[in-house]
Amino acid sequence: MDEQTTISGNGARPIRGNLGAHFACVSLAQWMALTPPELVRAHLNLDEQTLAALRRNQPIIVASQQQWRKRKPLPEWPEKTIAVLSTQNEEVHAIPITAPLRIGDRRILIRLKRCRESLGRLREHPKVALTIFAAGNLAFTARGPARVVQDSMVSAPTFAAVTIDVENIDDHRQRDLVVDSGVSLDWANERTQRFVQEHLNALREVVSEVDADQAHAPKHTDRNSTSFKMSVL
Repeated sequence: MDEQTTISGNGARPIRGNLGAHFACVSLAQWMALTPPELVRAHLNLDEQTLAALRRNQPIIVASQQQWRKRKPLPEWPEKTIAVLSTQNEEVHAIPITAPLRIGDRRILIRLKRCRESLGRLREHPKVALTIFAAGNLAFTARGPARVVQDSMVSAPTFAAVTIDVENIDDHRQRDLVVDSGVSLDWANERTQRFVQEHLNALREVVSEVDADQAHAPKHTDRNSTSFKMSVL
């Protein structure tokens, strides 16, 4: 038994009690709310409005799991990678994409010919998936909303520039399988090399405009939009 002493108007008297290993956290506002209001009013000179605003229950503040979960960045892939873009309407449609450009931890820049039906589909149904198999055991699908940032690219007017803001990354690697190369073109061909270099240069010209546009865009999450997964392996 532990003993404490309290002093009252009638003098000092001991209080005996069993003080175990119990700890409680009580905020000052909660303590005042649980104290008879006439005592709080008399000692602290608080008005009725302030007393009425005091809460008896201490609020519990818990960060959401999404806030605590660190978002995984996109892997780095070779510049000359060939990817597969999947768009949707009633069905899923897949087309090859030459040299997608990684422009951030969770953003990809691609270009599509303006006559492509995939361009029309992603305008109507922004949720897309980009699948990449490349050297270095890269095997993943990046999923998220696509957005046309240039209807007609300055350096390539027959193409539209499209960004993908990646929300989810599906890792397709398996323990017993190693990807040592992806889909490739004849990179020894001079015409192919020139095309890819012009393609990458055109995309890089768009990057600064994408960054400036994103800095002024309001953050918005469409909770009602549908999404789809693409199973590869």
